[in-house]
Amino acid sequence: MAHCNLACSSFWLFFPLICSLFMSKKNLGGLDPHFYDNTCPQAQEIVKFVDAEAAAIDGRMPASLLRQHFHD
Repeated sequence: MAHCNLACSSFWLFFPLICSLFMSKKNLGGLDPHFYDNTCPQAQEIVKFVDAEAAAIDGRMPASLLRQHFHD
């Protein structure tokens, strides 16, 4: 029981630090549709092409990818 109290108090001690890391100015918790604009401008076209190829090979692939996004 003592280790639980220690773990709980440690959690609350570091909770503000963890929150501040996730809420930094660079990461506001949302997705940025322009994230790869500078590093890989063709990223969207590449993903669309690979998805279309995978869907042509296996018709279940679009549903599988959509399901994966919900689980990840």
